[in-house]
Amino acid sequence: MRFTFQTRPLALVMLLPVACTLAALGLSGFSWQSIVDFWHDAPLALLFSVALPVLLIWPTWQQYHRSTFLQEAVTYTLDDDGVQVTAPSFRTKLSWEAVVQLRHFGNWLLLQTSTQTAFFVDLRRVQSPATASDVLDFFRQSS
Repeated sequence: MRFTFQTRPLALVMLLPVACTLAALGLSGFSWQSIVDFWHDAPLALLFSVALPVLLIWPTWQQYHRSTFLQEAVTYTLDDDGVQVTAPSFRTKLSWEAVVQLRHFGNWLLLQTSTQTAFFVDLRRVQSPATASDVLDFFRQSS
């Protein structure tokens, strides 16, 4: 099976602190006016809930856009021997033993090779004649 994808999953991960803050505020049952009053009375809450995530996201966002490596289209080829990862600036071949964990999240497949490293594979980008179901079946049969 062979499929290609180009995506920006890092951008979604960077928005997580802001989304969590907004979700916590929304689930707290406060009205928006009481939240504004809370921020006025406790400015450190504003720092931790809005400013801190922005200060973390902005440099990461800039670094991402400066790096051509992070924006390259990547081709993943899956076969019985392992995964071949090919991009304009690199090529690597991993045996299945190198993949320590496999997770399926909606349209994404996460091939984790260590606690710090993983490949995000967009199942919506599977090349014909294979389908996303074929890829998932491949892993179900292998395990």
